[in-house]
Amino acid sequence: MGVEVNWQTEGEIIYIHFYDRVTLDEITEANERAFSMKTTSAASTHILVNVRDVTTYPMNLIRLRSAIRHVESEKLGTLILVARQHSILSFIGTMLVQMFALRDHWRVVETMDEALTIVSRVQTT
Repeated sequence: MGVEVNWQTEGEIIYIHFYDRVTLDEITEANERAFSMKTTSAASTHILVNVRDVTTYPMNLIRLRSAIRHVESEKLGTLILVARQHSILSFIGTMLVQMFALRDHWRVVETMDEALTIVSRVQTT
C-alpha cells in the first residue's frame, strides 16, 4: 500500500504520506480516513499531503477529483502539498485546486519544514 494517514498534531494537523505506486483506491481511502479524522476535531484542521516519494500515480483529473471529494468541508484549514518543484504532481495539485476553488486554502511547498512553517503562521493569525 502506498499511503499512510496519521495525525501530525492531534486534532490540528493531518499528515498524508503517499509513496511508491499510488492508486485511485488508495487516494479515496486516504481521503475518507482524513475526512473522518477531521470531523472528530473541533477546530479547523490543516492537511499536509506529501507526494515526494510517489513513483506512479493516476493521471485522470476527473477521477482524482471524485476520489478527494471531501476537501470542500467547512472544517478545512490550509491544505499543503509537499512535492518536488516543477513536478507533474505539483501541476496536478494546482489543477485540482482550480476545480475545488481552494485558492485561499492551498499551498505547494518542497519540504515538510516549509509546510510546518506555513501551518505555524496560519495558526498564530
